[in-house]
Amino acid sequence: MNICYHQINLVEACAIDLIDAIVLQKEKSWYHVICALLQRIKIQPLKRAFLQSKNIFTFGVKGRKDHEQLSRTLAESVEQSTWVRLEYYYCPYKIVSRFLRFWKGVKKLPLSFKNRIFLASRMVGYSCVIDELEKSFRDISLTGKSYIPFCAPIYHEALLTLWLKSKSVRTYFTFHGVFGRYRHQITNDVVMGENVLSDYVLTFGDTQRQDLIRDFNVDAKKIYIVGNPKYPYHPISLKNMYTSCIILGGIGLYDKDLRELLLVVEDIAKRSNISFALKPHPLSNIQTDEVWKKVTHISLIDKTQTIQSLFASNEYDFAITHNTSSYYECFIAGLKPFRWAKDENIDFEGLDDRFVNGEQLLEKIGNASTMPKEILSQEAESLLKNVLGYGLNKYNQYINE
Repeated sequence: MNICYHQINLVEACAIDLIDAIVLQKEKSWYHVICALLQRIKIQPLKRAFLQSKNIFTFGVKGRKDHEQLSRTLAESVEQSTWVRLEYYYCPYKIVSRFLRFWKGVKKLPLSFKNRIFLASRMVGYSCVIDELEKSFRDISLTGKSYIPFCAPIYHEALLTLWLKSKSVRTYFTFHGVFGRYRHQITNDVVMGENVLSDYVLTFGDTQRQDLIRDFNVDAKKIYIVGNPKYPYHPISLKNMYTSCIILGGIGLYDKDLRELLLVVEDIAKRSNISFALKPHPLSNIQTDEVWKKVTHISLIDKTQTIQSLFASNEYDFAITHNTSSYYECFIAGLKPFRWAKDENIDFEGLDDRFVNGEQLLEKIGNASTMPKEILSQEAESLLKNVLGYGLNKYNQYINE
């Protein structure tokens, strides 16, 4: 489907909104409609970055300190680079005439009336940003420049990728996490494979590369394995103690499954000397769930805390994860993770550590505790190299050469 403005297909820029509406069946509010209609990017910081540097990194995600840290680390690892946090403002310029134009393109889509209104409003906002980009950048040369957004498939970074690519700027797609095959339900993470807009794709490890080729038909010639500079190499050394556990859950879509896991863990906590703490995903609402009326032996960690800070505290010996790529970060931090596999939706590549009930978890813990620490650590390091490109950092090489 094509709805173009200045030869930019706005449908591609709106891919995440379409996925949310069609796949997840999310209904946008009138507040979201107004924000989409009026939201603009502050162009001048972006223009200054292109004037002073060869490689421009942007970050447009709100409220994710962990993601911002990764984005900054990527930029710092590449020479001749400038990092820009996208800033926004709101303006009603030309919204009426433009809305009518884009409404004609979306009114027959199989969406609710409000979601069609939202999509047309989003396109109005994006078209105004394109006008500002055309005006602000008309007097500067973009020859030899590279653009590396933090999340190229979604929102304004998708729009910037499309516009800069049309100006012959080299564009790159970088990952902020690992995704696996969906077992039961597609989530909006699928946009990372469905909406590859950039000239080149930079993956952490070979697993991501193979996933993109196999599941999304991405051209193998445009995919490069570059590693993850967020995790410089050190030999993996897993703790072989199982007295204090951190539970890491997935997005809000999986809160129902997480609720069942908490009840299983509560039973284990009552009859063992293991202490448990839950760190909810930033996009989870489990902290307000009624399950806490039944759960009294699991402490709740403020979800604004980063996983890295919790790992650095050395309070935890091992971990339980559910539908989250934080599974891999546990290994790097020296924690042996176990995966809650009942109704598991995302099939991440991993070790033999899945469980579906309390007795199975205790059995897995018992087996791990009798296994030589060196063997556990070697298995974990091999997995990390294949999936995350652990210890590898070739961003500067591929972007600058």
